Amino acid sequence: MDTLTQAALGAAIGEAGFRSRLGGRAVVFGAICGLVPDLDVLFRVAGPWASLEYHRGVTHSVLALPLFAVPVGWLGCRFLGKSSELMTWVHLAFWALITHPILDTCTSYGTQLLAPFSDRRFSTDALGIIDLLYSIPLFTSCWASRWGSDALRRRMSRGALVVSTLYAVMAHVWSAQAREMASTSLSQMGVEVVQLRTPPPPIFSGLRRMVAVDSEGTIWAANVSVWFPRELSWVTIDGANDPRIDALMKTDEGRIFEWFADGYARAEWLDERTVVVRDHRYGMFSDLRWTPFTMRAERNESGAFERIELQQRGDGVDMAEEMSIGWQQMWGR
Repeated sequence: MDTLTQAALGAAIGEAGFRSRLGGRAVVFGAICGLVPDLDVLFRVAGPWASLEYHRGVTHSVLALPLFAVPVGWLGCRFLGKSSELMTWVHLAFWALITHPILDTCTSYGTQLLAPFSDRRFSTDALGIIDLLYSIPLFTSCWASRWGSDALRRRMSRGALVVSTLYAVMAHVWSAQAREMASTSLSQMGVEVVQLRTPPPPIFSGLRRMVAVDSEGTIWAANVSVWFPRELSWVTIDGANDPRIDALMKTDEGRIFEWFADGYARAEWLDERTVVVRDHRYGMFSDLRWTPFTMRAERNESGAFERIELQQRGDGVDMAEEMSIGWQQMWGR
């Protein structure tokens, strides 16, 4: 989930449950704790591949964060409170920290909840990386925390947490409905599904991108509005079957990308020397076969791959048109 929402969630927790005991500092501390797990962005200094491998790793682990809450809470108490309040600061740190990976798990990116003992990425495909319908109640609570009586601020923050949580529950219901729609549609077409995801795109809360892998390894993709569902229109995506690409996927970069894509990576030759591998969990609205999240590699004269790059960009994409199409699709048009 986006950084502002994670900070707002931590601030709302501080306001709702701890401001009466710790004062306004609890709101600021809660917001800071809500951001702490994302300090793993520092792995970017080691390069994009390290960032891809370790982001949402041990700093998002539900095994590690309860232990981490103790020193974080101690720091809050040391610089913002009194020694007699230590356990209250630790308690606040725990809830603001642990809700961060739980919320991230609701997105399609994948979160390593059991790191460092497992690198499995957990995802429920319920919320987009940016989901305003989830975030706005929390933002409103943060704004209201500057005004009104203690009782009013507390009611506002608790109400925001309830509304956002209920919306997240409803988003899981919509994703379950989308999976059922996809399974039924493909079954009626005689497609044997072995893997199915319904990741929501950012911003467009009512949309789901359905991506399924069949028994032959072909990817089936379709967009659907979970608010105004219509008959599904599928496209198929096949990867190039080539030993040279197999060699690329056995490199360190290929291994990381294939692990990250969770079975939805497919490769294609752009020309005689250039291969692009796409993560088809993500896609555009106008062309379901195209995704901006790719690994690109070039072969040298000896046949070895070099310049293996991770790319996330939409060169040549008319974003205004994409947004317009996404808006129309969300309303079932």
